[in-house]
Amino acid sequence: MQEGQIKYFLGTNSSDGFSSLFNELYDPFDDSAAYIIKGGPGTGKSVLLKKVARKAQKKGIECEMIYCASDPKSLDAVILPEMKMCVVDGTSPHIIEPKFAGCVEQIINLGDYWDAKKLKQNSDEIKKLYVENSSYYQRSQRYLSASSLLLCDSKKMVSQYTDYEKLINYSIRLAWRELGCATADKKAKKRYLSAITPDGVLTFEETLNNLCENVIMIDDSIGNISERILSLLSEYAQGCGYSVVICPSPVFSTGIDQVIIPELSLAFIRAQTIENILPARRIHARRFIDSQGLKNHKNRIKFNKKAGNELQDEAISLLKGAKSTHDELEKYYIDAMNFEAVEERAGKLIKEMGL
Repeated sequence: MQEGQIKYFLGTNSSDGFSSLFNELYDPFDDSAAYIIKGGPGTGKSVLLKKVARKAQKKGIECEMIYCASDPKSLDAVILPEMKMCVVDGTSPHIIEPKFAGCVEQIINLGDYWDAKKLKQNSDEIKKLYVENSSYYQRSQRYLSASSLLLCDSKKMVSQYTDYEKLINYSIRLAWRELGCATADKKAKKRYLSAITPDGVLTFEETLNNLCENVIMIDDSIGNISERILSLLSEYAQGCGYSVVICPSPVFSTGIDQVIIPELSLAFIRAQTIENILPARRIHARRFIDSQGLKNHKNRIKFNKKAGNELQDEAISLLKGAKSTHDELEKYYIDAMNFEAVEERAGKLIKEMGL
C-alpha cells in the first residue's frame, strides 16, 4: 500500500550530537548511482532535490523523500529505490564523500555558480554566523544529553521490575501470529520516522498512513518494553524474508520507536511517538511490569519525565536559534548565486537520471 508521499529523516539532533543514518542511502556495491550535491547554505540544494522528487512522482516512480532535521521544510535527499538511484545534499553535518568517484557517485558542485568575490566581501560576517550557528548546536546537544540521562534513569528503574521472560514469550507469539513462520533472512533498512527539530519532535505520520493499513501500538510511557518487543519483532520479520523499515528513536540512541513492514501493510509502533493514528490493536506495557514494586519510584520517574521534557524544550529553543543564524547565512549566499545556472544544472541532472 503506497498511495501518497513517503517521508523520512536520515538524521536527527540528539544527545550524541547529529545522529546520522546517511550510510543507509545506497549500497555502492549494488549497481547503485548516487549524485552528491556540494554547496553552501542557500545555494539551491533543496530546490534541486524537490525538482527531482516532483519529476519522479509525476512518472509514478517510487520515491522516498528525506527531510532535514535542522530545517524540516528542506530536503536532504531523494531516494529512488526501484532505479537504485539517490540524490543527496553531501554537506555538513552529513558530509558524504564518494567511495567510487565517477563510477558510482557523481559530484554536483553548486559552488561553481556563486560569485566568490561577493562572499569574500562579507567574509567576517559569514564566519561570525557560522561560529554562532555551531555554538547553538553544541549547547542544544548538552541539554539533550542531560534530558536523555534523566529518561534513561527511569528506564533503568522500570527494567528492575520487568518480567523479561514473559515479555519474550509474548513477543514470539505475537510475531508468529502476525508474521508467520521464519523462512529466509533479508536485510532491513533504517530510517528516522521522527526527529528532534527546531519545530519540536516531528513525526511523519503520513508515511505510516501511506504504507500501512494496520498499526499495532505498544503503550509504553518509558520505552523499555516497546524497545525490546520492537527489536524482537524486527529480527523475526527479517528472518521471514520481509523488507523491514526500522525506525530508531531520536531520544534514545539504542532505542526503536517504530517497525514498518510495507509488504504486510503493517507497522508496530510505540504509542507515545504517534498522535493521529488509530491502532488495529493496543498492547499495554504494564502487563509485563511489577507495578506494585515500581510504586516506590513513582515520584522519581515523574520528576525525570518533567525535567527531561523541560530540558528537551530548551534544546529545541536553541535549535530555533541555530535555524535563525542559518537563515541569515543563506542571505549572503543567495545574493552571490547564479540561480539560472543552477536551474540549468538541475535540468541536466534530471536528464542524466533518465527522468
